[in-house]
Amino acid sequence: MSDYVPVYGPETIPSFTLTLSATVTAGQLVTWAGGVAGDASVSVAGVAGQGGVSGDLITVWGPGRHKLASSGSITQGAAVCAAAAGVLRAWVAGTDAVASYLGRASVAASGNVVTASLPIL
Repeated sequence: MSDYVPVYGPETIPSFTLTLSATVTAGQLVTWAGGVAGDASVSVAGVAGQGGVSGDLITVWGPGRHKLASSGSITQGAAVCAAAAGVLRAWVAGTDAVASYLGRASVAASGNVVTASLPIL
């Protein structure tokens, strides 16, 4: 099982530990409850640094620049939020809860991967 490391190194992005309540894969968005973030989740804690199962203690990366799996079309500069399965998708103003907004895509999605600045986690 491989670890996830943010675009910028660990010396610049805050991290903390979290006890999992479900199975999580490194690089997925996770909630404060320790599960995988769902579509338009308003409780995203950060990005899982390692995979694990319920009861495991993992590192979670907080606000910063991340390269994550994506769902659907995301253009450079687009607002993003969590999608199903702990990935990113475009945030839709007027449809998605304001609290589900996580940040902006720094680079357009390519091959289901997007680089995003996530100041809010």
